[in-house]
Amino acid sequence: MRFSNKTALITGGGTGIGAAVARRIRQEGGNVVLVGRRPEPLRAVADEIGATVMTADAADGAAMRAALETVVETFGGLDVLIANAGGHGVGPTISMSDETWNLATRLNLNTAFVSARESLPHLIRSKGNIVVLASIAGPDAAGYERAALRADQSRRKHRAQGAFHLSPNHVYEHTYLSW
Repeated sequence: MRFSNKTALITGGGTGIGAAVARRIRQEGGNVVLVGRRPEPLRAVADEIGATVMTADAADGAAMRAALETVVETFGGLDVLIANAGGHGVGPTISMSDETWNLATRLNLNTAFVSARESLPHLIRSKGNIVVLASIAGPDAAGYERAALRADQSRRKHRAQGAFHLSPNHVYEHTYLSW
């Protein structure tokens, strides 16, 4: 079991890809910690697979530090960050409001950056991994797409600035999980 004695923190793990990744890591013997703003979907997945839930905003540094302290106290460390939290910024660029743009940036870019920044000290100690998930949502999701592009660029920057502390190729740019 490839995740035996490993702990993974998954932001946005209550639905979609995050929930699927949580199920798989748990099946592979890993400890799974689900972090997100909406406790109900997190609890549903946690009850199904036997994971730990921490309600926190992945874009809030203090909230992520507190969650990570609990992870380290409970499991002895962190081995994998799956930065999956995201949301929408739906609408064409020409009519998108500042509020929608700011929300899209917070949900899709800030969450990845903050969770990676706060996790790095723990992942450096464990020689762990960061996986940042992003996608494109189609022609009517300008804010989401732009933020996803920035998340991709941020991933590359983490790789250039921080991954040398982990080990080669441990900040994944385009990861396809084959299970």
